[in-house]
Amino acid sequence: MAGPVEPGSFDLVTARAVLHHVADPEKAIANLVASLRPGGAILLIEPDFLPVTDRRAAGGACVLEWLACMVT
Repeated sequence: MAGPVEPGSFDLVTARAVLHHVADPEKAIANLVASLRPGGAILLIEPDFLPVTDRRAAGGACVLEWLACMVT
């Protein structure tokens, strides 16, 4: 995925209250993850990332489980 920075540029990436403003949050997360160096960390802070309908569709899976799938 192409982003505004080179892949593998950061040890830590943070995003606070950003994802609920973007059209494609999964693509945004993929770009954030791509910008991490191996062993890097990502810190996402969101007030309510997944709408209730998405939580139900995910079979009750929590947001942390969903995010873990995004970064592996």
